[in-house]
Amino acid sequence: MRRILVANDLQGFKRLAEILKGEDVRFVQTLSEARQIINTVRFDLVIAGVHFDDSRAVELLQIVRTNKKTEKTPFVFVRTRHSSMALEIEKTINTLQKALAHSGLIETDVLAEDDELIRKELFRSFSA
Repeated sequence: MRRILVANDLQGFKRLAEILKGEDVRFVQTLSEARQIINTVRFDLVIAGVHFDDSRAVELLQIVRTNKKTEKTPFVFVRTRHSSMALEIEKTINTLQKALAHSGLIETDVLAEDDELIRKELFRSFSA
């Protein structure tokens, strides 16, 4: 069982809850909550919704990468609902890959909302 931090809004978390069944999942909705739990719990994976806490997912990535305890923890961005900015979000996330290493962007609609495919992509960083 992997310990996973999901930083997302409630709607995004509900979308991922079934997919992450069987894992030790902690859920936070604000950057402040995320910062606090990262300082006290070791995670195997961090999943951040692209719209987390008014689009503060990038700040969360910076916190994870600059903390000695979490700097190597796999970090995945996820978009769980349609967005008119999907292409721009993807470009931004790809640009961030060079500056602050992360494990990619998973867009549930691109994966046809297939829970098995989404789970496989979320955990791909463990098989690399």
